[in-house]
Amino acid sequence: MQKYAWDDEELCYEHEDIENVVAKALDLSKKSGNDYTYRMETWKDGKLKYQFRFFQNGKEFTQDLISAITI
Repeated sequence: MQKYAWDDEELCYEHEDIENVVAKALDLSKKSGNDYTYRMETWKDGKLKYQFRFFQNGKEFTQDLISAITI
């Protein structure tokens, strides 16, 4: 039997300073290890700008994703 699952997304942290949000994402991702991936979103004037950054295991891996899809 094959099963599929997903985790509901939830807002973990919000702040206007980008470095503050990055630091929090790095900290949260370090604590959760492989269990969770954090996605930082960029919003401007109440609209999502589709500029994402990804964090897991205390590291950002956005560039790794970009490199993997542009080969």
